[in-house]
Amino acid sequence: MISVVIPTFNRKTNLELTLYALEKQTDRDFELILVDDGSTDGTGDWFKEQKYSFPTKYHYMGENQGYRQC
Repeated sequence: MISVVIPTFNRKTNLELTLYALEKQTDRDFELILVDDGSTDGTGDWFKEQKYSFPTKYHYMGENQGYRQC
């Protein structure tokens, strides 16, 4: 199984388009992990209400931590 990890911060509209594209995939051997970096635009509530034909996980980081270099 492949894990598709999507980081997001206040980009609900872009996320809707991305998840729509994932829903149209014919290969179903993947899960989605959404990492919410403290969104305040309702992204988390919206995501939790959606139903997808693939497994999903939601992680809320609590605050915008930005991108970090490793």
